[in-house]
Amino acid sequence: MNPYCLKSGFTLWEAAAAICNLTQPSRSDDFALQSVRRDLIDAIKSGALKATVVSAYRTRVTPGMSIFGEPDRTEHIPNGTDWSRTTIPRADLLTWCEQKGIRPPLLFPDSPPDKSAIPADLPDYHTPALDALRAAIAQFWLHHDPNRPPKKQDIIEWLIKNHGMTPAMASHIDQVIRPESRRKGGNTSNN
Repeated sequence: MNPYCLKSGFTLWEAAAAICNLTQPSRSDDFALQSVRRDLIDAIKSGALKATVVSAYRTRVTPGMSIFGEPDRTEHIPNGTDWSRTTIPRADLLTWCEQKGIRPPLLFPDSPPDKSAIPADLPDYHTPALDALRAAIAQFWLHHDPNRPPKKQDIIEWLIKNHGMTPAMASHIDQVIRPESRRKGGNTSNN
């Protein structure tokens, strides 16, 4: 089980371990953990990451004067930040990670699928232009003779004749399906 999935807040060490994808950190992980911990502290100091910062205090006891019967006076003097007790709310840690462009699996166990990725096979999505594009790839590029690549004009004429494309659309489809190695720059012909 992921020990971080139910946590509502993290210490700096827990946050660093989760970001490093470590459920049981060992000595060999110290460098990575220290590095991430420093990044978290810097983010907290700059205000980029919200956290409940705990102040550290040192205690100073001033003995009372026994003649007057005064009790000892105890003072708590600020002594910096206690980073070991500072905590980061889960929502703020997740927001910070996403702003940094990272989605550690221990913090984002059910990451949503990448909606920008297009599956290789789109059986339920068709348009005339996409069908013509796929057909032209199969007809001209999948098994072509490397010594005799298809000519641009042949592809355009085939698309017009077999798929009813306009010359402009056929030319665009040719540009899209033509392998990079077969593209030429400048004013030269793509034949």
